[in-house]
Amino acid sequence: MMYIPTATYRIQFSKDFTFKHLLEVIPYLHDLGISTIYASPIFKSRKGSTHGYDVCDPNVIDSEIGRLQEFKSIVNVLRKYKMGWLQDIVPNHMAFDAGNPWLMDIFEQGPQSPYYHFFDIDWDSFHAELKGKVQAPFLGGNVEDIIEKGELEVVAKKGKLYLKYYALEFPLSASTQEQVRHFVDCEGLEETAQQLTQAKEALKKILELQYYHLADWHESDHTINYRRFFTVSDLICLSIQYQEVFDKHHELIKNLCEQDMVQGLRVDHIDGLYNPQEYLLRLRQLTDVQRYLIVEKILEWDETLPRTWPIQGSSGYQFLAVLNNVFTKSDFRKDFSAIYHRIIGGVQQYEATVFEKKHQFLLNHMRGELDNLHHLLVQLLGEVEYSEQLKDALAVWMAAHPVYRTYIDSLEINEQDRSIIEAAFAKAVEVAPELKPGLSVLYELYAEPETEDEDYNRSKLHFFMRCQQFTGPLAAKGVEDTTFYTYNRLISHNEVGDSPDVFGINSRDFHQSMKNRWMNFPHSLNATATHDTKRGEDARMCVNVLSEMPQEWEMQVREWMALNADLKTQVDGEMAPSTNDEYFLYQTLVGVFPMDGQPDELFRNRIKEYLIKAVREGKTNSKWSAPNEAYESALVNFAESILSDKRTFRNVFQPFIKRVSLYGALYSLSQLLLKITAPGIPDIYQGCELWDLSMVDPDNRRPVDFSHRAHLLKELQQTPIDMLLPKLTENVADGRIKLFVLYKAICFRRDHEKLFSDGRYIPLMASGTHAGKVLAFARNHGNEWAITIVARLVVDMAPDASTLFQGLPIAEDTYVELPADAPLSLVDVFTGYATGTPDRIHLSRLWKKFPITLLYGKS
Repeated sequence: MMYIPTATYRIQFSKDFTFKHLLEVIPYLHDLGISTIYASPIFKSRKGSTHGYDVCDPNVIDSEIGRLQEFKSIVNVLRKYKMGWLQDIVPNHMAFDAGNPWLMDIFEQGPQSPYYHFFDIDWDSFHAELKGKVQAPFLGGNVEDIIEKGELEVVAKKGKLYLKYYALEFPLSASTQEQVRHFVDCEGLEETAQQLTQAKEALKKILELQYYHLADWHESDHTINYRRFFTVSDLICLSIQYQEVFDKHHELIKNLCEQDMVQGLRVDHIDGLYNPQEYLLRLRQLTDVQRYLIVEKILEWDETLPRTWPIQGSSGYQFLAVLNNVFTKSDFRKDFSAIYHRIIGGVQQYEATVFEKKHQFLLNHMRGELDNLHHLLVQLLGEVEYSEQLKDALAVWMAAHPVYRTYIDSLEINEQDRSIIEAAFAKAVEVAPELKPGLSVLYELYAEPETEDEDYNRSKLHFFMRCQQFTGPLAAKGVEDTTFYTYNRLISHNEVGDSPDVFGINSRDFHQSMKNRWMNFPHSLNATATHDTKRGEDARMCVNVLSEMPQEWEMQVREWMALNADLKTQVDGEMAPSTNDEYFLYQTLVGVFPMDGQPDELFRNRIKEYLIKAVREGKTNSKWSAPNEAYESALVNFAESILSDKRTFRNVFQPFIKRVSLYGALYSLSQLLLKITAPGIPDIYQGCELWDLSMVDPDNRRPVDFSHRAHLLKELQQTPIDMLLPKLTENVADGRIKLFVLYKAICFRRDHEKLFSDGRYIPLMASGTHAGKVLAFARNHGNEWAITIVARLVVDMAPDASTLFQGLPIAEDTYVELPADAPLSLVDVFTGYATGTPDRIHLSRLWKKFPITLLYGKS
């Protein structure tokens, strides 16, 4: 029988949180209601890794995390608690690092290495200096200058010679090791190394003999002959499409699955693979058809997962986006656009911004990848009319893709992929009409039927499939890691899986999305926070509150800008920070300001570190490749100053944020309940049992105080409900109310597993004065019923936020209609109170004790 979790809990392993730490936490997670540990990669990674995606050896457990025997001990404990393990795996890339034994073997043995074709390297590059070599762009300057400065050394280590550049150490090839004595007059490895370091001309000749080409790290923006993870040069991609590579890479995972130590797999960056469907079919066959299998996949709003993939679903970004938008007031979309334009003093159209950022990123940071694709295209087409335009046309067409990637794996392109290709061409012609002749040549390549020339057909399909591997990285870097930090209309939607261009959905849209989910991928993960999200799940809800108060928001921002104008400084002839960055900062503070109203030194430091990352990602006023330290200093000093308790800004900001945070807390509880009871598997990111007001990594990967959470949970379990509820609603800021909702709802789900794993989804309609403030649905399986009712968009209904948790002031005529076959009586899971329900539920009575509702009954 297929393993299906009832609730997963994401753990980020590192040297600071190991298997031993997890063992201590398992009893708490079981008590919380968690069925499955959802683990970050546990394989040998780069030393000191904080995330595990820089894998050095996929068949060895990382010693900084633990040992295989410790993992077996964990599995035994999990079996005792009837819990499972969902493992994150990384088939797309590995670390370009001395700790990578496969890569180092290639550096020593060259074509004789059994791993020579394991990595996605063009050993026959059209760049003369890269023929038979892989580029290694890790130097801080020109290689000849590095040698002249004496920064590149030859060192002896474990009977071998290595090239050493600061922390970088790569072995000399085996043939070079044999020949080096021709360059020196001494005996002994240590002495040989010293003489080679000093013999600069000899060192240059040695470099020419290696299977790697050391280069300035900037060169990878323009010339490269291996596929990287996005534009991270020290992550080198695999050719996992080769059966030999697939088999070798999955040896440990296969073993763990065969022993039933791992019940599920999450595939990282599925869009990077040459042929995702083929990979998933192999993985399903390798690990057992009953294994729970999901993929990390970012979908656009009108996009769906390929139905032919043998998976249970995705890691949950699309669900996050739907929840994010149902708590955003779409009525004020135009108002917020106008406010943004007035404040920044210009017009930013989102789609135009996205294209511009993607196109510029491709030309500035992925020029090498573009050249490689263009070379493939020229090889395929030969000399054709408008061939001089093809590279520019290819760049515009790739930047114009409306989704991450297509999934073409044959010359019979399916309807969905063809519509995406045609949309990309139409957009490309719109933005660059001067390139229409070259774009037409490219378009005809996709439109023409299969020919009788099999070599041509194979080369064409290879070109198609190669292009697909780079539209995803381009979207990620151009949109998520650039546009999301420059287009700031409402930053809660600048989120992985979401889109800043979407500004709210209504209840009908929500229900349609959930019905589709229930019919197509009912066991996909329901995520609201991950290790990759741009801000915490509760921080987003706080920012979403602003969507309900456009006039008040604009008035507040203008007041803050006037109060803080004297704190700006001039940098390069402009006032810093820019108005756009200042607007971004105020929204950030709305999302992450401590609920107790006390921004301590730790908080201020977190804000400053985040702002530096944000402006470098935005690449407008600073960037990673060339930091503008003067601008960054002006920005962080501005942030530090406005947070000072001596500034008037604090006195004005704190009453506003106190009110907003209460609305945000209500929406967060609603979001949490929807996540647990809607179709899909609720996923809890580590630490999110309490308020999650974090920012992007590394801020969202800070250590979690599990002992504190376990203590709070024990208190909740031991306190009578009539005494507990008032304490929770009167002290919202401490987060116990969120822990209570999570605990009660997930345990209820675990106790009624079939109701949620197999139960149908039934939208429920609200009627009355405040019907638009209500979101409700039922889950039904057999004679069991669960009914979820939450509030949304209540600012105009409840202008006094201080009373939100003492009873929502919803009109007495507002009710939820129940299906005819619903139970005649229901019990509230949170309060324990019974509700008589012949055909409808009046909300004015229901929400007096607690602001969200989960009802259970049998018909």
